[in-house]
Amino acid sequence: RRVYTHEGEFYRLSREAALARLHAGLKMFQRYDWPVHGFVAPAWLMSDGTRQALRELPLSYTSDPQHLYRLPDFSAIDAPGLVWSSRSAWRRGLSKIVSDQCEQRWREASVIRLGLHPVDMRHRFSRDYWLHTLQRLLAEGRVPLTKIDWLARQRGQLERAA
Repeated sequence: RRVYTHEGEFYRLSREAALARLHAGLKMFQRYDWPVHGFVAPAWLMSDGTRQALRELPLSYTSDPQHLYRLPDFSAIDAPGLVWSSRSAWRRGLSKIVSDQCEQRWREASVIRLGLHPVDMRHRFSRDYWLHTLQRLLAEGRVPLTKIDWLARQRGQLERAA
């Protein structure tokens, strides 16, 4: 309760309850004509029922902090991600330390996902981190892509290799 506050709404759901929420979300995206290709549960907390529901929907992926999972079979692809918890000063400080360490470990990773939350942009410290990180990664030759575009490139590489 102290680490995750209200992020776990998909953590204990049955298949039916998860399907109802996911369908409502998809309907809202359709109403505004927003593209949707995947679903990431808040704080990556998913019940077995949520996983079952995702297998039934026309979505391409979900993720956790270290992987993207192709749906419907949940095949894992290494795709580490940087993410912050910005609700308090101590969380922002710890997030920077952890993110700096992770980025060093992932220097050779084929992809590094950046998981920004709206609250990250409310604080100068976290906003500056994300802007500098993005500038540095671009200067290193990284190419910004959406998850679905990166997955399409991976699929294309696999098909060419086969």
